[in-house]
Amino acid sequence: MGSAGEDDDAAVSRARCLAAILALATASPSAATAQTEASYFTNGNDLLADCADTTTATVSGCYAYLAGFVDGSLTAREKRMFCVPRGATLRQLRDIAVRELEARPEERHRAATLTLTRAYLRAFPCPPNAPRTPR
Repeated sequence: MGSAGEDDDAAVSRARCLAAILALATASPSAATAQTEASYFTNGNDLLADCADTTTATVSGCYAYLAGFVDGSLTAREKRMFCVPRGATLRQLRDIAVRELEARPEERHRAATLTLTRAYLRAFPCPPNAPRTPR
């Protein structure tokens, strides 16, 4: 049995693989259509269930979703909406997401992307002189 650090590293590795898959899936035209039709892959209730449960398999799905969301947000728009600083961890992104989801139960039936956008806009505003386009 590995140490807690090894388990975290394995979870992060799995999360990165899943994030790549998620980023490709959310970039497809069918995903965009699904969002406009109010039919989306993950709502706030689903994301909170995954992110609040810290068992390795479940939290890996949470990390994958968050990493895919942040990476997709950086590449899918001409302008950045928020600026996640270097060194921010998936656990930190998870903590922010869980806090936002728990604070607004009346909105959890909506697309998780809406809640994450609002949470990360508040947590990671772009400085006035920051480049507004992804590098």
